[in-house]
Amino acid sequence: FLKDPNNGFKKKIDLLKDLTVLSDDEHYDLDLINQIRNNFIHTFKPNLQEIAEKIFKLKFHIYNKNTDPKTVIIYDILQIMIHLEQKLLN
Repeated sequence: FLKDPNNGFKKKIDLLKDLTVLSDDEHYDLDLINQIRNNFIHTFKPNLQEIAEKIFKLKFHIYNKNTDPKTVIIYDILQIMIHLEQKLLN
């Protein structure tokens, strides 16, 4: 299931949450990241302010609203991915 290219990212993270591999906070952040990714993929000129507002809702978010949205987006997404990598390695 997880390696099937016909199953989207959303289905995969939902399954991982159902299997309790992901916590509620991890699932929440990955779901928001997926929404942000979809904004970039399906829109030629994504609204960075709208995306930044989603980023500020991440559970693992550390920046305040005065930070450049591009910095917020990149850093926060990398942080959750690093967190998940460490979780999988342990």
